[in-house]
Amino acid sequence: MAPEDYTIVQRRALKVGLTATRYARKMTLSGGVKSRFTVEELDMMRKLSGIKGKGFGGCVRYVMNDSHELLEAEGVFADSAKSIIRSFAVQRSGRKEIKQPVGHIPISFSLEDTARMTYDFFQLAKEYMEEKGIKNTQYIIVRHHKKSPDYE
Repeated sequence: MAPEDYTIVQRRALKVGLTATRYARKMTLSGGVKSRFTVEELDMMRKLSGIKGKGFGGCVRYVMNDSHELLEAEGVFADSAKSIIRSFAVQRSGRKEIKQPVGHIPISFSLEDTARMTYDFFQLAKEYMEEKGIKNTQYIIVRHHKKSPDYE
Protein backbone atom coordinates (compact mmCIF):
# COMPACT_ATOMS: atom_id res chain seq x y z
CA MET A 1 0.00 0.00 0.00
CA ALA A 2 1.34 3.39 -0.94
CA PRO A 3 1.99 5.75 2.02
CA GLU A 4 -0.67 8.22 0.80
CA ASP A 5 -3.25 5.39 0.64
CA TYR A 6 -2.43 4.37 4.19
CA THR A 7 -2.88 7.96 5.33
CA ILE A 8 -6.35 8.02 3.75
CA VAL A 9 -7.28 4.75 5.51
CA GLN A 10 -5.96 6.11 8.84
CA ARG A 11 -8.00 9.30 8.45
CA ARG A 12 -11.20 7.40 7.63
CA ALA A 13 -10.62 4.95 10.49
CA LEU A 14 -10.14 7.80 12.93
CA LYS A 15 -13.47 9.36 11.85
CA VAL A 16 -15.35 6.18 12.80
CA GLY A 17 -13.30 5.42 15.93
CA LEU A 18 -11.34 2.40 14.69
CA THR A 19 -7.70 1.57 14.16
CA ALA A 20 -6.56 1.49 10.55
CA THR A 21 -6.21 -2.31 10.71
CA ARG A 22 -9.73 -2.85 12.08
CA TYR A 23 -11.14 -0.37 9.56
CA ALA A 24 -9.42 -2.16 6.66
CA ARG A 25 -10.65 -5.55 7.94
CA LYS A 26 -14.20 -4.29 8.34
CA MET A 27 -14.21 -2.76 4.86
CA THR A 28 -12.77 -5.96 3.37
CA LEU A 29 -15.42 -8.14 4.99
CA SER A 30 -18.49 -5.94 4.72
CA GLY A 31 -17.62 -3.16 2.30
CA GLY A 32 -18.53 -3.18 -1.34
CA VAL A 33 -17.25 -1.92 -4.62
CA LYS A 34 -19.60 0.13 -6.73
CA SER A 35 -19.30 0.36 -10.47
CA ARG A 36 -18.39 3.67 -12.05
CA PHE A 37 -21.09 5.82 -13.56
CA THR A 38 -21.66 5.45 -17.29
CA VAL A 39 -21.06 8.39 -19.62
CA GLU A 40 -24.84 8.78 -19.97
CA GLU A 41 -25.36 8.84 -16.19
CA LEU A 42 -22.61 11.41 -15.74
CA ASP A 43 -24.13 13.55 -18.50
CA MET A 44 -27.55 13.40 -16.87
CA MET A 45 -26.09 14.34 -13.47
CA ARG A 46 -24.16 17.20 -15.04
CA LYS A 47 -27.30 18.51 -16.71
CA LEU A 48 -29.38 18.18 -13.56
CA SER A 49 -26.80 19.56 -11.16
CA GLY A 50 -27.89 22.92 -9.92
CA ILE A 51 -31.59 22.03 -10.19
CA LYS A 52 -32.64 22.12 -6.58
CA GLY A 53 -36.33 22.73 -6.99
CA LYS A 54 -36.09 26.45 -7.64
CA GLY A 55 -35.26 27.02 -11.33
CA PHE A 56 -37.38 25.96 -14.28
CA GLY A 57 -34.88 26.73 -17.02
CA GLY A 58 -32.41 23.91 -16.49
CA CYS A 59 -35.08 21.29 -15.90
CA VAL A 60 -37.19 22.23 -18.93
CA ARG A 61 -34.17 22.51 -21.23
CA TYR A 62 -33.02 19.08 -20.02
CA VAL A 63 -36.32 17.27 -20.68
CA MET A 64 -37.00 19.11 -23.95
CA ASN A 65 -33.88 17.79 -25.69
CA ASP A 66 -33.61 16.40 -29.23
CA SER A 67 -35.12 13.01 -28.40
CA HIS A 68 -38.25 14.32 -26.67
CA GLU A 69 -41.94 13.97 -27.46
CA LEU A 70 -44.21 16.35 -25.56
CA LEU A 71 -47.22 14.23 -24.58
CA GLU A 72 -49.13 16.85 -22.62
CA ALA A 73 -48.73 20.39 -21.36
CA GLU A 74 -51.17 21.68 -18.78
CA GLY A 75 -51.35 25.39 -17.95
CA VAL A 76 -48.33 26.38 -20.05
CA PHE A 77 -47.71 27.73 -23.52
CA ALA A 78 -45.98 24.79 -25.17
CA ASP A 79 -44.78 26.08 -28.53
CA SER A 80 -41.13 26.05 -27.34
CA ALA A 81 -38.98 25.29 -24.31
CA LYS A 82 -38.59 29.04 -23.80
CA SER A 83 -42.36 29.62 -23.67
CA ILE A 84 -42.81 26.69 -21.26
CA ILE A 85 -40.14 28.16 -18.96
CA ARG A 86 -41.83 31.57 -19.13
CA SER A 87 -45.23 30.06 -18.32
CA PHE A 88 -43.87 28.29 -15.25
CA ALA A 89 -41.99 31.41 -14.13
CA VAL A 90 -45.06 33.67 -14.43
CA GLN A 91 -47.13 31.37 -12.24
CA ARG A 92 -44.23 31.04 -9.79
CA SER A 93 -43.88 34.80 -9.45
CA GLY A 94 -47.26 34.90 -7.71
CA ARG A 95 -46.48 32.01 -5.34
CA LYS A 96 -43.25 32.93 -3.53
CA GLU A 97 -44.27 30.83 -0.51
CA ILE A 98 -43.62 27.62 -2.46
CA LYS A 99 -40.04 26.68 -1.62
CA GLN A 100 -39.42 24.04 -4.32
CA PRO A 101 -41.73 24.60 -7.28
CA VAL A 102 -39.77 22.43 -9.74
CA GLY A 103 -40.08 18.67 -9.99
CA HIS A 104 -38.54 16.21 -12.43
CA ILE A 105 -39.86 12.67 -12.06
CA PRO A 106 -38.22 10.12 -14.39
CA ILE A 107 -40.08 6.92 -15.24
CA SER A 108 -37.89 4.36 -16.93
CA PHE A 109 -37.82 0.68 -17.74
CA SER A 110 -35.15 -1.83 -18.62
CA LEU A 111 -34.57 -2.21 -22.35
CA GLU A 112 -34.89 -5.97 -21.81
CA ASP A 113 -38.54 -5.51 -20.77
CA THR A 114 -39.58 -3.68 -23.94
CA ALA A 115 -41.14 -6.72 -25.62
CA ARG A 116 -43.21 -7.56 -22.55
CA MET A 117 -44.46 -4.06 -21.91
CA THR A 118 -47.94 -3.16 -23.07
CA TYR A 119 -48.27 0.30 -21.61
CA ASP A 120 -49.40 3.73 -22.61
CA PHE A 121 -46.76 6.13 -21.28
CA PHE A 122 -49.18 9.02 -21.12
CA GLN A 123 -51.69 7.02 -19.07
CA LEU A 124 -48.92 5.67 -16.83
CA ALA A 125 -47.65 9.20 -16.14
CA LYS A 126 -51.17 10.46 -15.39
CA GLU A 127 -51.83 7.57 -13.00
CA TYR A 128 -48.54 8.23 -11.23
CA MET A 129 -49.37 11.92 -10.83
CA GLU A 130 -52.81 11.07 -9.48
CA GLU A 131 -51.36 8.58 -6.99
CA LYS A 132 -48.85 11.19 -5.77
CA GLY A 133 -51.51 13.90 -5.44
CA ILE A 134 -50.11 16.07 -8.24
CA LYS A 135 -53.19 17.99 -9.40
CA ASN A 136 -54.48 21.49 -10.03
CA THR A 137 -51.06 22.67 -11.16
CA GLN A 138 -49.00 23.29 -14.27
CA TYR A 139 -47.05 20.38 -15.70
CA ILE A 140 -45.57 18.86 -18.81
CA ILE A 141 -45.29 15.17 -19.63
CA VAL A 142 -42.37 14.36 -21.91
CA ARG A 143 -41.29 11.06 -23.43
CA HIS A 144 -37.74 10.52 -24.60
CA HIS A 145 -36.96 8.20 -27.49
CA LYS A 146 -33.48 6.77 -27.09
CA LYS A 147 -31.76 3.50 -27.82
CA SER A 148 -31.53 3.00 -24.06
CA PRO A 149 -34.63 2.37 -21.91
CA ASP A 150 -37.58 4.70 -22.28
CA TYR A 151 -37.06 7.66 -20.05
CA GLU A 152 -39.98 9.91 -19.14
